[in-house]
Amino acid sequence: RRQQQQQQQQSSRIDLGQWENVIQSLGPSFVSKINELESHLQRRRQKQHPNSTCHPFPPLSLDTQTPPAIKLQLNTGGGSFPWHYDNPGPPNQRSLTCVVYLNPHWKDGDGGEIVLWPFLSPSRKITPLHRRAVLFWSDRVLHRVLPSRSDVKRVCFSMWCHGERGVVNSKEETVLSKDVLRFGSYDEAEAFFRRSALQRVISRAVYGEEYLESLLEWGE
Repeated sequence: RRQQQQQQQQSSRIDLGQWENVIQSLGPSFVSKINELESHLQRRRQKQHPNSTCHPFPPLSLDTQTPPAIKLQLNTGGGSFPWHYDNPGPPNQRSLTCVVYLNPHWKDGDGGEIVLWPFLSPSRKITPLHRRAVLFWSDRVLHRVLPSRSDVKRVCFSMWCHGERGVVNSKEETVLSKDVLRFGSYDEAEAFFRRSALQRVISRAVYGEEYLESLLEWGE
């Protein structure tokens, strides 16, 4: 019995070590590649629209010194997740979410799709196909996971990249003041909230019925 416990402890230490290696090697490398990709897209956008000063989203400003958090997840028994933001507010520093699916046998009807709902825009359902990666802003994209069949295993790992301190969840992104609400038109207000993390403050009012429906479905 003691030998069995020692083997279990050793196995746990080995698993932890493997994940620590992933975090220390894959994580920072991934963050650097994302920063390079964003810089490339910004340069291309500036070249295509040299006179434009308006961008659909602010820069990610990822923290290259902090390893991203990584979680391996196995869902069974038809589980689901209600609508939420991965970064609901301070002191959270998540800026970018990456979900990688490990489901080689997934087929239509198995469920477990992730649904992304950019604020005041149409939602999009994405199937958890094997080796598919889904990336989105942690503080600006409302999302949920649909129920899967009770006999289906849904496997993925999530990686959350941190943003630079002072940029993520700044006062301008978390405090909805009267000065913010001085819009000249509905279109101006819509464009602002689509782009700003302040959408989190009003999302439950805008999507109240959808929040409640997903919570009831999750609790079944």
